[in-house]
Amino acid sequence: MKIDSWACVASVLVTMLVGTVAAQGVGPDVVREVVEVEAKVVPGDPGSLQRALVVEARGRVPTAGFTDVRLLPAVDRAADALPPADGILDLVFLARPPAGPAAQVVSDVVATAVIPDFDPGLGWIKGVRVHGLGEGVIERQVPVERALRVRKNILDLTPQELAAFEQGVAAMKSRPVTDRTSWAFQANIHGKQPTPPNDPLWRQCEHGTIHFLTWHRAYLLEFERIVREASGDPELTLPYWDWSTSRALPLPFRDPASPLHDSSRSINNGALIPASIVVDDLATATGSTVFTIFSQALEGSPHGAVHVQVGGNMGSVARSANDPIFWLHHCNIDRVWDEWIARGGGRTNPSAPQFLARTFTLARADGTTVTHRAGDLLVAADLGYRYDTSAAVGPPAPLPVARVRGMVAMHSDENDHMVGAPGQVVASSRPSGVVPAARQEAVKRLGLRRENVELTFELGGADALRATATRHAPGSAVIEVVGIAAKAAPRFTYEMFLNLPDGALDPEVRRLHRVGTLNVFGIADGDAHGDHAGGGHGAQGPRVLRLDANPTIRRLRDAGLWKDGSVRITLEPLTPVAASPQAEAELEQLLDASAAEADLSYDRIDLKIVEP
Repeated sequence: MKIDSWACVASVLVTMLVGTVAAQGVGPDVVREVVEVEAKVVPGDPGSLQRALVVEARGRVPTAGFTDVRLLPAVDRAADALPPADGILDLVFLARPPAGPAAQVVSDVVATAVIPDFDPGLGWIKGVRVHGLGEGVIERQVPVERALRVRKNILDLTPQELAAFEQGVAAMKSRPVTDRTSWAFQANIHGKQPTPPNDPLWRQCEHGTIHFLTWHRAYLLEFERIVREASGDPELTLPYWDWSTSRALPLPFRDPASPLHDSSRSINNGALIPASIVVDDLATATGSTVFTIFSQALEGSPHGAVHVQVGGNMGSVARSANDPIFWLHHCNIDRVWDEWIARGGGRTNPSAPQFLARTFTLARADGTTVTHRAGDLLVAADLGYRYDTSAAVGPPAPLPVARVRGMVAMHSDENDHMVGAPGQVVASSRPSGVVPAARQEAVKRLGLRRENVELTFELGGADALRATATRHAPGSAVIEVVGIAAKAAPRFTYEMFLNLPDGALDPEVRRLHRVGTLNVFGIADGDAHGDHAGGGHGAQGPRVLRLDANPTIRRLRDAGLWKDGSVRITLEPLTPVAASPQAEAELEQLLDASAAEADLSYDRIDLKIVEP
């Protein structure tokens, strides 16, 4: 016999339960009258992903002396595979009556049920129903916290969901820049060219600071609410572009007829983001268990490198949020953070009072402003959303120890900029003691060619590096590209290798020698934004790009490939991968023009030992 009503099943089970305990003599009895029920989702420790559903019920019993008051599920959820058809969790209100005579006075009893590891985003519980006895079964249905909205992969949107998102974007683009809910106004919040008109909410993005992740999470949250209202779909959520599994720009963004299209991009013809950026660099960033190291590495690459590879507006800090793919890219960065903290293994968010107290003021969907506190932005579920991959997060994938060991510990200065500790230069592309009269005399120009740079050791530098690399001395080896600058936002970046053999093509050999990807996002002259140009990006003059070399040196040493006293840095252009031979010529032409316009250059390359 098929039973369609979960409530009917629960009623039958309550009757069976009462009959069983009655047959056993004095035992738990179903509370006759349910007076009040409260259900709430309780968070765990600050920054924790753990949740619990707490249900508290108050009822009345006919005499004094009732004990062992409790709430029990009508069905053992662990043993039952069927979710409740109506989304309501059924609980039975039980209490043990007195064994002997008791005062005949109606008494109150209170019981609490705690359902641990509760995920409101799973959606199978929409409320609770507490069962008592009286005239049949008395029910008190109480709604539980609204299920979390789910942000989905752009590739998994239904046609209706995609159409709603496009409609919302189009509506925002039709509004004037003076409207806080317009596309242009929202884009300018991230960064704009320093020309009128201006607004106090514009040019405030956090790059190169410890609040890179928290600020962008708040920014995405308010944008999502605005585009939801503009779309007319009350259930719309912001999708994400998972470039680690789909390296090509999603098809809807390549359609010139779609409001999601941006003609300035480099990869509209289906070119792929290089795997070394979205796979290797992502693994390096998420492999760290220290928030500051994770955040800085993630911001550099994949974050910054994907911006550059997409190109056009996306390659410029000031213009990047004008490209619709910006929002999906940063949604994926937010997802990576959400999954990083869920992996555990010592991964925790910052807890310093100064960090938690930082506030960000943004525009709301009703045109007013809202202020977010960093301490309230650490857990996505607390903000009403989760990702469609959240439930599938497992333990971190194993990485070679050298990939995560010895990373440079970063800290924030008084302006929350991420900075490294001063270090000892042990080798440099500029010989010791040589100081040029002017920068132009020493500048080295980069282009779409491989660049090999020999470093000369300072006095005692080889010994200092050897001691650090063999763990006989504290510190970490860091490679700095000093004074890097550009005249326009480049459409490519560089992959750095250490002592890479000439002509090395084998992927495993190259991986052994690989240091990482240079983050050239935002280095172009005139691409300043807000007050953070000095710490993260913008062109307040030449800047320094830093990569941790310790993992590479130790890999090479462990493989017997390290030679003391010899250091050569290789910079190879890292460009999108053309989708077809026909598209390759067009992409090469675009990249050649970008190289000429960007005119990338640097002063020198240093190898330093940075204290932990």
